[in-house]
Amino acid sequence: MGRDDRYTETFTSVPEGHQGPYVIPPLDEMRRRGTRTPTPQPSRPRRRGRGWLVLPILVVIVVAAFETRLFGLWPVVVETVETWISSAPDEPEPVVPTADADADAEPSAPPVPQPSEFPPVDAARLAAILDAPEAHVGEGFVAYAEILAPDTPEADVPADAAAHLVTLSARQPATAYEYVGDNQTVIVDPEGRPVETGDVLLVSLAVPDLESFESYYDLAGIDSARFDVVELEVVGLYDLAQDVTLGELRLDGDEPVLPVSVRNSADVPMEYAIDITALNPDGSEAATSIAWSADIAPGETGAADVTLYGAVPDGVTFRIDSVSRYAH
Repeated sequence: MGRDDRYTETFTSVPEGHQGPYVIPPLDEMRRRGTRTPTPQPSRPRRRGRGWLVLPILVVIVVAAFETRLFGLWPVVVETVETWISSAPDEPEPVVPTADADADAEPSAPPVPQPSEFPPVDAARLAAILDAPEAHVGEGFVAYAEILAPDTPEADVPADAAAHLVTLSARQPATAYEYVGDNQTVIVDPEGRPVETGDVLLVSLAVPDLESFESYYDLAGIDSARFDVVELEVVGLYDLAQDVTLGELRLDGDEPVLPVSVRNSADVPMEYAIDITALNPDGSEAATSIAWSADIAPGETGAADVTLYGAVPDGVTFRIDSVSRYAH
C-alpha cells in the first residue's frame, strides 16, 4: 500500500447496522495504562434512603427509550418506577451503640454530714483532734468555745468571715478561763457574727484540710489548730447551781446542818464550794455558810453538808448564792 493509499479503508468501533447512541469502548492503549485508583476518603455516616435508586433507574430508562425509540411509553414507565419506589420498604436507621452511662459515670462523693449529724465531742476525742488535726480532715464535731480574742488577725480568711482565738472544751465552762491550757485554737466563722471576749459558744466545727490555707500562727512557728464554724450559738457560762440539790435541815447536836449533794458535770475530777444563805419567812437573811466537797469524779455525785452558824428559826428557806469548782 502506497503513501496515498494509507486511508483507503475506514475502521470504526460501532457495530455494523447499529442505530442509536453507542458508547465507544476504551482503546487498547487505555486498557494497558490501567485505571487510576481513587484516593480513599474518610467515611462519614449518612442516612441512605430510597433516593439513591432513582438516578440509576432513570439512566436505564433513558437508554432504553433511545434504543427502542419508544418515547410514547415514558409516562407509563415513570409511573411504574414511582410506584415501585414508593412501595419499597425503608432501610432501617443505623443503630449507634451508646455507652453505658453508669459505666462512665464518676463515683458519687459521700454525702457531706449536716451540722445536726455532728456528734458532741468528748475530752479524749477533742484531745486527739487538737493533737493531729490532719488525721481528722472532713470530720465534724460539737464543742464549746470560750472567746479569748475576737476578730484576731489570720491569713486566708474571706472578706466577710471572722477569725477568733478561743479555748475549746468538751464541757460547757462554768467559770471564766476554766479550760485555758493546751486547748487554745482558732475558729473561722464564715458569716463573721459579732462576739465578745468571754463569750461562751456552742459551735459545730468542721476540720479543714491544713494544706488548703496558710495560718499566721504556723508562719510564726506556733503549733495551733484551726477549724471552720458551721453553726454557732452564744450560750454563756454553765450555771453550776443546777448541779446542786439541797436536802432537809437537821440538827447535829445544837447546830443545824443542811445536807447538800452536788453532781460533777465536768470531764475531770472537781472540788466544789457552795455559798448558801438561810432566809427568814419575811425574806431577811438569817444565816450564811459555805459548803465544801471533796474531789468528785466526772459524772459522779458527792456530798457537801453545810453547818449553819447563827439563829435558824422555824420556816427558814435556803438560797444558793454561788457555786464554784476547782480542778487539781
